[in-house]
Amino acid sequence: MGRRATSPFANYPFEENVTVAKRQEKDAGSTMIKLTRLGGEQFILNADLVRYVEVRPDTFITLTTGERIVVIESMDEVLRRAVAYQQAKHLVPPPAPREPAVSQIDPPSEQAC
Repeated sequence: MGRRATSPFANYPFEENVTVAKRQEKDAGSTMIKLTRLGGEQFILNADLVRYVEVRPDTFITLTTGERIVVIESMDEVLRRAVAYQQAKHLVPPPAPREPAVSQIDPPSEQAC
């Protein structure tokens, strides 16, 4: 049996309190992420093709095709945009709503019969 691929975003701390509507508005219907090359040229990247991102000191993105792209955005910003893209596709669900803290409840008093 082959190894099952895991998401590179599995342990990333997701943006809190971002509703689906806000994510869709932020992404403006785009299914890709907008980045900027070192020369200032903006382009759209399919985040599904990102294999890994590294800093050397510029930010290098290596794609699953083997192609490498250098961008001005930080590694953290590329990761944030890629995670938002995955959340918008519903591949990575948004964080579950937090349960309100339960206050300590006094035990019921015993009643004499």
